[in-house]
Amino acid sequence: MENHRETIIIWVDSDPNVYHSARLLRAQNWRVVCFNETSDALKALNDGDLHAKNIHCIITSMMERGGRKERGCINGLEMIDEMKTIWRQMNISPSPLTAVISLTADIEKCKAHGVDIVVHGDYTKLQHEVIDQLTKRLKNRNSRIILIGIAGPSGCGKTTYSNHLAEYLQSPLPPITLDRFFKQPIYIDHPVLGRIKSLEQPETVDINAFRASLRDIKNQRERSNVVVIVEGFLLFTLSDEVTSMFDIRIFLNSTQDRCRIQRFRRANRIDPAISDSQVKITDKFSQWYDHLVWSEYLKRCNQQKTKADKIFELDDYENRNYTKLDAYINNRLDELI
Repeated sequence: MENHRETIIIWVDSDPNVYHSARLLRAQNWRVVCFNETSDALKALNDGDLHAKNIHCIITSMMERGGRKERGCINGLEMIDEMKTIWRQMNISPSPLTAVISLTADIEKCKAHGVDIVVHGDYTKLQHEVIDQLTKRLKNRNSRIILIGIAGPSGCGKTTYSNHLAEYLQSPLPPITLDRFFKQPIYIDHPVLGRIKSLEQPETVDINAFRASLRDIKNQRERSNVVVIVEGFLLFTLSDEVTSMFDIRIFLNSTQDRCRIQRFRRANRIDPAISDSQVKITDKFSQWYDHLVWSEYLKRCNQQKTKADKIFELDDYENRNYTKLDAYINNRLDELI
């Protein structure tokens, strides 16, 4: 029977003697489970043969030789992606340390898949790097950085709730907004608005800088649990890797009319004392918001909702009544900490 407190390392390699090569890892009293096919490793995980919460590291070669592609087998990087999806679906955080060992490994390609360690063919070097990083992770697993991601349409109130939540949870950092990582607008030929500048598409975001920033925060060592809030209207549509970094993911749903007027108020710095009924939105702004901002939001709305752990409707947080939202966050934090 599997010990539910043990540390498991999955190692996938076509070399039938890979288990014997893992002697340095086994010397740490870690359980190393080896597979010669990516499909076998995934099956063991999906079937529950291995307790997912105990798997702290995944090592693989590229697994591209021997006609595997022609036989319909997935390679090592594709396997890592599928395993991360399993962790995300099971709400297990953080996801395991990942490592690739291969003479043919493309470092940039591996990093794009979120691989933590890439080594070219040196089993000893690989194991020393895994031992170093995994030991630090295990030492700090009772004190961790928890990222809460808040997504929703532009104007729904993400920034306002993020500021409230950071203060409510006594976060040492102000909320991180995706707006900080926009590069520059792109020009698009819009069927209604004509030639126009836009910041509504994912390609306007410096995803690499954003991902690196989240990684830096996640890798910080803390003596106690720290919660960091991140918000953005494209937050769960940038990449699966970015989405998986969030330990808690919520989506604030809202109406087009509500978001339009809030965005207009913000753009024109309208005094909060003035009621919405007194605000006159210009036709030019309405056309721009409806045909560009809201239209682009709708293209990715379902994708973001699918990736969210919880969707809150406008009635759940209208007039800045955050009781339901805060209660949900508290319950999730109790599960994670």
